[in-house]
Amino acid sequence: MKRTAALLLLALASSLATAQLDPKNLPDFPSEQWFSLARTSTGYLAGGNLAGTLWAFHVRGDELKKLGEGDPPTFAINGVLLQVKAVSRTVLETGRGGILQAHKKYEQGHQAQTSKGVAFGDHDLCRNAAVPHQQWIARAPSGLTQAFVTFEVGDYVLMVVSAYEDEKRRQAVVRAVDDLCRSFKREKAS
Repeated sequence: MKRTAALLLLALASSLATAQLDPKNLPDFPSEQWFSLARTSTGYLAGGNLAGTLWAFHVRGDELKKLGEGDPPTFAINGVLLQVKAVSRTVLETGRGGILQAHKKYEQGHQAQTSKGVAFGDHDLCRNAAVPHQQWIARAPSGLTQAFVTFEVGDYVLMVVSAYEDEKRRQAVVRAVDDLCRSFKREKAS
């Protein structure tokens, strides 16, 4: 398992030209947990093992703040709030459009029930992703906007959410989401 995780991290490192990762400096990444977070020379590497499928992404930044130890993991990199959640495909009704579309419908339905007045729209923050994904935004009447990006990872949908309330914060979220989308990798564990 450690060999597979090391191979995934090396593959990730070789594809992250924008992050300028040095494979010699990659941490010994836990391959048994569904979520881990580790420091790199240019930022932070999030990744894990979801029922036999390894996944990882990198976000550039100098400062990490973990916001509790709960589930789902929530943290901030250079002030950009990120929350990572794994949703089992067993709770989703798949139809036309595949698992990512089914999750989007499921998540938006849940938000519409729990947040009065929320409006949904599209965004293209993840336009540079190399793997299939789904993306959307949810705007609350209060002015808070959440950007959602999802990826299929084995039997799960991995959802990453980031929030902003003004243009300055939006620009920071744009950069962080672009980093994670450009760098996102997944691979079956051997």
